[in-house]
Parts: sequence; C-alpha cells; structure tokens
Amino acid sequence: MPHFDRGVELCKPGPQADVRRPQLKFPRCETRSAPPSEFDWIMPRAEDFNGISLPWFFLRFKFSLATPFASKDDRDPGSETNLVVREWVFQRPIIRPTTWKGRLKFAADEAETDEDDVNWLFGKPGDQGMEGRLHFFPTVFDSDARDDKQILNPHDRGTRHANRHLVNIGVVPAGAGGVFAVLYVGTSDADVARNAPLICGWLPPLLTQYGIGARTLKGDGLCSNRITELQVWPKSFEPGNDIKDIWDLKVKVPG
Repeated sequence: MPHFDRGVELCKPGPQADVRRPQLKFPRCETRSAPPSEFDWIMPRAEDFNGISLPWFFLRFKFSLATPFASKDDRDPGSETNLVVREWVFQRPIIRPTTWKGRLKFAADEAETDEDDVNWLFGKPGDQGMEGRLHFFPTVFDSDARDDKQILNPHDRGTRHANRHLVNIGVVPAGAGGVFAVLYVGTSDADVARNAPLICGWLPPLLTQYGIGARTLKGDGLCSNRITELQVWPKSFEPGNDIKDIWDLKVKVPG
C-alpha cells in the first residue's frame, strides 16, 4: 500500500490571499501504483474549505458511466491510437477540470440561463477581471482502461471511400466510476442561495443527456442516473431525503 504524506488540504488564506481562488496542496507519494479504491483522497471534501471567509457552496458525489468515455491525450501526437487523458502520477484516466467547466457551461447555455449569470459563474472570455466563481476538480476514474478501445473506419468526405488505416480510440469503459466535485465561492448568503440551485439543475441533463468528454454526439460520455456518497455544504442546503438519483438533486435553500 502506498504511503502518502497528507491528503488534499486547503491552505488557509493569508491577509493578501485571494479567497476567490482557493489554493490546494496535493500530496507527495512514494510509489506510482495504487489500487483504484484509494483515489477518493484526491478529491476535496467540504471540510477542506473551512478557511474560506466568504460564503460558499460545495457539492460532491460519486457517479458511474453508462456509456464509454472518450478523450484525447496530446502527449503522444505521433501515436496511431487516440489515447484517453491520464494523470501523470498513477497514469489513471481522468476528466480535466476544464472539461467539467466547459460541459457544465454548455448545459447552462442549453437551459437558456441569463448571460450575466453565466458570466458570473464561469467567467467572461477575454475579460481577465471576470474569471468566474466556480472551481472544478479533476475526476480520476477507478478503471485503468488500458485495453479498452473503439475502432473507427474513416471515410473520405469526397469519394466516401473507406480509409485503409483504421483508427483506434482509447476509452474508459461503461461502468467505470469517479467523483465529481464543484466549489462556488459567493459574495453573500443570498448570492449562494440564488446560484446553488442553478448549479444543481444543470447537472442531471449534463450527465444523462448531453454527456462529457469527446464523441458525445455519438452517445459516448453518458452517466447513470444513480449517484452515491452525496455531500452538500452548507449543511442547511442538504436535501431532506437520501438522494440516489441525479434527477432528484435539489438543494434545500433556507427560507
């Protein structure tokens, strides 16, 4: 079993720290191998953000893939196989934080969310002074996915003839699981109470209808309705019942 110096920990912001962008200390490890079940420590928990002085909302849960997840790793551009994106330490397939941000913004746009709300949460392109208040984290899958591939036979758009060279696409198989987590740092309790339901409302269609990763138009990257180990903060926002279906994910905003 690998030994870790410490788990993911939030640095308490000093006088000059920007509390809008919490800094995370990641653990140092002494080995490059670890069982899949031990990757939960990578994802933060609500108690890791106690040092933030502004009001904040945190959501975390486990999910599993209903269809294969595809992504493209750019570390080996000469390879004939489109490999899935992997983290650098244990070489496990991951979903990058930027992927989560882009896909959740897509879900917000599909819900016809007000543009000002979208810019406030995700940031405004080209405006360095508006970086967005949502913070995402990488998802590490519990499947190694080294032998899972899809084979494509590309056709020439002009002649419609098949290409002689088949293309291998690495995928994370259906059934693989991971943890999703998002942090929203607001400006007031009312601000958090207003935006937390929006965030929760975009997640069900994103995971079960739109998909994440590459090849979503082909049906890849869809997730099961079932979620487990749900954690919501503040505690007053927790739903009253034990939620197991992503479509039941509604925070209880205090009146």
